[in-house]
Amino acid sequence: MTSFNSGKFKFFLSLVSSFVMLIGLAPMSQAKAGDPVITEPTSQSIPENTLDGVTYTSDIDVTWTLAAAGAGDAGDVTYLEIGSSTARSVTIRFKLAPDFETPLDNGSNNTYKFKLQAFKVGDATKKSEPTLTISVSDVDETAPTITGSNSLTVEENSSSATILEDYNANETVTWTLEGVDALLFTISASGELKLVSSPNYEDKSSYAITVVATDSASNKATLEVAVNVTDVDEVPPVILCDSSDCGGFLSIDVPENNTGGVIYSFDSDEPVTWTIENCTAETCASGDKNLFSINASGDLSIDPIEFDPTPGLGEGNDNSYTVVIVATDLSGNSTTLEFNVNVTEVDTVAPTITGTSSISVSEDVDISTVLATYSANEAVTWALEGADAASFDINASGELRLEVAPDYETKSSYSVTITATDVASNSSSIEVLITILDVTEAGGGGNDGDQTPSEDAKKIIEAKLIREVTDAHSNLKNSLVNSIAQSGIKAMVNPQDLIYLAVPGLNSENVGLIHKSFSASKLADTLDAFIAYAKKYSIVSRLATVGLTKGVTLKELQILGLVDSNSSADASLLRALRAVPVSDRDTVEELEKVIASLLASK
Repeated sequence: MTSFNSGKFKFFLSLVSSFVMLIGLAPMSQAKAGDPVITEPTSQSIPENTLDGVTYTSDIDVTWTLAAAGAGDAGDVTYLEIGSSTARSVTIRFKLAPDFETPLDNGSNNTYKFKLQAFKVGDATKKSEPTLTISVSDVDETAPTITGSNSLTVEENSSSATILEDYNANETVTWTLEGVDALLFTISASGELKLVSSPNYEDKSSYAITVVATDSASNKATLEVAVNVTDVDEVPPVILCDSSDCGGFLSIDVPENNTGGVIYSFDSDEPVTWTIENCTAETCASGDKNLFSINASGDLSIDPIEFDPTPGLGEGNDNSYTVVIVATDLSGNSTTLEFNVNVTEVDTVAPTITGTSSISVSEDVDISTVLATYSANEAVTWALEGADAASFDINASGELRLEVAPDYETKSSYSVTITATDVASNSSSIEVLITILDVTEAGGGGNDGDQTPSEDAKKIIEAKLIREVTDAHSNLKNSLVNSIAQSGIKAMVNPQDLIYLAVPGLNSENVGLIHKSFSASKLADTLDAFIAYAKKYSIVSRLATVGLTKGVTLKELQILGLVDSNSSADASLLRALRAVPVSDRDTVEELEKVIASLLASK
């Protein structure tokens, strides 16, 4: 058996002790045989602000205690304690969490020295008490700084891809969201804040979230953020036709041979941009759009288009074009209107006038007399033109009348142009010549041989009656005049004789009334007075029967003393008389009132 060499064994222990010191393990005190060996590094570190400890182990069962490292470091151990221990391990920790910024160790360098004593269980002489060091390391305690707005605004209906804000920090951080509305938003690793879905002002007009930035040391910074949703115009514009809503469908007629230009002007209830789109109807030819244009004011224009007399023979040849206009407001809301533009055939044929081109009429014709009646082969409007047009009138039925009483000695012929215009403005004309025929005006005179009229009677005859008598009754008339001149009109026995004086309007029906009325009146008892009275009475009596609108003449108005000439003003009086309501010409008395009223207003 090989003998134990104690010298060699001591040398071996010395080598082990040197190796342990070389690798930083706690040295074995005196490295005596049977002493416990503490194998952890002699210097360990813990972060500030923590009660975490460092652990040491023994190769044999021991009991653990702490002791001061030395006189200069005696105070360090007072800040330490055994946190937990077993027979072979022990955890050393600070009694209070250390603060790197406020070191308590002897050198104020955050290095705490102490002795860890390990006594072998059952043999306290076997021990190890290495001097150990626990260093406190600095920890980042500064929260990051967030850069970004705390008040955001977004329009409703914005895309969820819209970046509301891009937040930044002064160091590397992790971004998270908190708050009541946090689930409605997302924030990327780079700090881009977005909504999960498109916002709707009517559903929710504001949000409140907290943006959180956490650095690698778990320091946090927060930013309270308010997100407001702005209301957006979502109402489409209304397309107006003649200041009213155009409705669902509109039809516009354009006459053929249109030379192009504006055919309709649209409007809207708000500012819009006008465009034309291809129509959506299956029957719409895609080329229809190219025939139309619409300007910024809503004026729709069309290219020149001819009417197709045989619609349907070719594609789209139906004389109807479908157009779709679009009105888009400033918020992008749009309204479309689809309508038809129909090319209509235009009547280009002038009407045909039927009627005479030559008329002859006596100068003593009543101006209420219809000289001729004209007609056309379609509905027309009649009009008169020419130098003499003012002397005639043509009504809606084509009846031509005189406006003023003719006088052969003044004007023996007239020329007018009668024009007929249809609803399509096509017109035809006919030149008409009106010839005035002379009427022989009777001259009276002579006597019965025995009775010679006085000079006054002759003057009366010459001044008032000579133009009223006829050759056939001249002797009788002269006799009557002589009698009147001698004995007075009221003394005449037979009123019927007055008829032979040829007073206009006298007849067997009214002469007796005239004579009776005159005899009872206070008028002067002269032939002049009677003739004047008889003329007026007979005219009024006649008009009471036939009505003013059928025939008071300018000549009768002169007899009545209402007019003095054939002026245009007198013609207007004729029209006024004819316009008198029926209820105002029931009696002679009422007629007299009407005439007096017209005369007073003249």
